[in-house]
Amino acid sequence: SKPRSTTRRDCGIRLAKLHTIQDFAGTLGGRIIRNKLWFFGGYRYQQVEREILDALDPDGTPILNEKGGRYHFEKLSYQASPANSFTGVYHWTDDLEKRNASRFIPRESMEDKDNPVWIGKVEWQTVRGSALVASVQYGRWNFRGDGFSTAPGKVSTLDIATLFRTGDNFTINGRDQDDGRHHTRGVVSYYKSDLLGGNHEFKAGVDHLASYFNDGYRVIGENNQFGYQLVFNNGVPFQINTRNTPVKGKNLGNYVGVYAQDSW
Repeated sequence: SKPRSTTRRDCGIRLAKLHTIQDFAGTLGGRIIRNKLWFFGGYRYQQVEREILDALDPDGTPILNEKGGRYHFEKLSYQASPANSFTGVYHWTDDLEKRNASRFIPRESMEDKDNPVWIGKVEWQTVRGSALVASVQYGRWNFRGDGFSTAPGKVSTLDIATLFRTGDNFTINGRDQDDGRHHTRGVVSYYKSDLLGGNHEFKAGVDHLASYFNDGYRVIGENNQFGYQLVFNNGVPFQINTRNTPVKGKNLGNYVGVYAQDSW
């Protein structure tokens, strides 16, 4: 007899059902001033919604993991003269997500994440004669990781016996994260032929990176936060969790590189 094939269902494997998949994008670019100024830009929108296994409302409605992305970018190029050009670039995105529901975490206690990120730069390039080329560039990157109230006005609770949670998300509400980098660099190259027994390309530059990573929580009371979480043991009041806020951990870094070289 022909052997019976084993299906995913036979093995007890379940998949999260997709509800929404959307992805739209477009770009546009061209000349603004002939031989002088050009632009380029674009926009993108993404949305994905899927069920979370075993995460259900009391009436049986599936709770969805909702992800969204918004992106746009712009670029300008300006040829000020045959020897001088300028470029500016900006890119922004916002990563949105409602996540982390489960059989122990209801809809009201999900994480509501909103993380805008942007990056940009300006650059000047110049040529002097047929031997010298130089450029200066400044760029910046920034990330924000804010936490928002998921159940305004409702105190967060945790039962350490059943692991069930209710009310506001105690972990993410009031979160205040701000990270970024400033990057500056300059390079100059000079070519000289028939010098000291050969041709030489001299190059010198400086590179500076200043970074910061600041993470903490805002003042209790902001954004409808209570600043504490009620802890139960199988339904019996047991403890409270609280935060000593406002608090902000600051981590700063500075890196500087200076170099010179000769290619003979």
